[in-house]
Amino acid sequence: MSAFTAFLLTDESRRRLKARFAPVYPVIEADHITHHFGVDDFADLHWTERVEVIGIADDKHGLQALLVRVDGRTERPDGRTYHVTWSLDPNKILPPFLRDEEGAVPYEAKHSNVMIDYLRSKNDGKVECHMLDDPIVITVMPAHVVKKSDGERIINVLPNKPGTGYKPWGLKAHE
Repeated sequence: MSAFTAFLLTDESRRRLKARFAPVYPVIEADHITHHFGVDDFADLHWTERVEVIGIADDKHGLQALLVRVDGRTERPDGRTYHVTWSLDPNKILPPFLRDEEGAVPYEAKHSNVMIDYLRSKNDGKVECHMLDDPIVITVMPAHVVKKSDGERIINVLPNKPGTGYKPWGLKAHE
């Protein structure tokens, strides 16, 4: 079991982004922006002022991710880059330049971190990246997510945004 805080994309934000960025690979993730991995509560989470999609990265083999800025920052508390895993192909193998271990490694959503780290450190053209001239503002909801060993996720949305009367989803489970 693992737990993390994240910003969940609203259905409307997902629709708008899908209209702008066609998913290239068959599995469409596109549901959250990880904030902090390995935390057991909402302690470091907050309602955001502004979340923007600022670019798109693709390793041209089986993984696509949107680059994101949260409240003016592109870097998460753990030093990695805010992003949305956009689409991936779990039937393809991660290319050698993106893996440390030996053998065939199928694509998973977690490899977006590896791809973006590679892009930030090497920028040798193996990962294609397009930055947007005009960022796209999206709406998100802060949540704590627990991934169970059977693949089920328990999602708890941070209570009401102060001063807005906005009522979040509450407790919701996804597969």
